[in-house]
Amino acid sequence: MSTNRVVRLALHSFSLEQHFLHKPGFDAFAFLAQADAWGMAGVHLSMNGYNFRCAGGTDPGRLTAIAGDAAARGMFVETDTSGTDPEHLAIMARADAALVTDLSDPQATFEAARQHLPDERVLIPR
Repeated sequence: MSTNRVVRLALHSFSLEQHFLHKPGFDAFAFLAQADAWGMAGVHLSMNGYNFRCAGGTDPGRLTAIAGDAAARGMFVETDTSGTDPEHLAIMARADAALVTDLSDPQATFEAARQHLPDERVLIPR
């Protein structure tokens, strides 16, 4: 057993679900700022349901902006997607490709992941 373990704590968006639902202006970017202020290494973002829930939109540009904000803060993003049917997983894989936050070179990592996925211009029907 290794004695040199590193634990990277993340905050799940459900922890602030009431903020997302009722606090004006509280979105994925405000969530990242709060998690960063609390010293988290990353976030778990609920993207199950309409409009990718806590991501606040299905547009790849929005997801890439969320990833860019996280990377600029030195944070990672994980997604909570619910569901395992193949079509759903394909949609989530395309969304996750836009949320890549490889801190060494986020753009190169995103481009590499994108080559292996179906057309990401439309992630999910609105």
